[in-house]
Amino acid sequence: MNSSHIMPYEANELIDRCKPGDHICMFYRSEKERNMIVSYFIMIGLEGGERVLYIDRNEDHSAIIRALQKLSVDTDSAMASGQLSIVDQKSTFLSLGYFDPDHMISQLKNYSETTPKERFSGLRLIGDVPCDGGCQTSIDNFVKCECELNHFFPGSNASALCLYDLSLFAGTPHPQILSAHPLILRNNQIFENPDYQPHLKSDVSE
Repeated sequence: MNSSHIMPYEANELIDRCKPGDHICMFYRSEKERNMIVSYFIMIGLEGGERVLYIDRNEDHSAIIRALQKLSVDTDSAMASGQLSIVDQKSTFLSLGYFDPDHMISQLKNYSETTPKERFSGLRLIGDVPCDGGCQTSIDNFVKCECELNHFFPGSNASALCLYDLSLFAGTPHPQILSAHPLILRNNQIFENPDYQPHLKSDVSE
């Protein structure tokens, strides 16, 4: 499979720029847009020998599996080998019955530390974040988690694409969440985030 002949040039360039240590945010407008980007991220990660974990907002993963199969990804083999895992929010973000930033960070670190270096070139995390756009407590918790991850990703074998549903924020990216990410994915391109605030954690309530 040669991905450069499958995906648009812009998407190919975007995905190839993702490397270990990257922490990227994307506010998506529709499930179609989300599934397109996620399927490309997963495919390139698999082709690069990475272990890939996708946290799907849906308990039924058939939509993303169909999107991957359209890109000629052998999802059955990838999942059977342990290279690809597709899970839901209840078993990850909400495994305690609610979102706890420290517990989530511990889970992600465990995924990284237990990724066999002899089998995989790195760990690619993709998560559809279950943030309640109308609840400031929910936003504060996710901002805290994102800020803590900025200390973990640099120098690690992991990269992450954090997905937020734009409809939860009245169609406008939430400024605190945006400011917690060094990189932003917008219009099929990854940019250095001009709104990134490395010391944002000190402004977030505990």
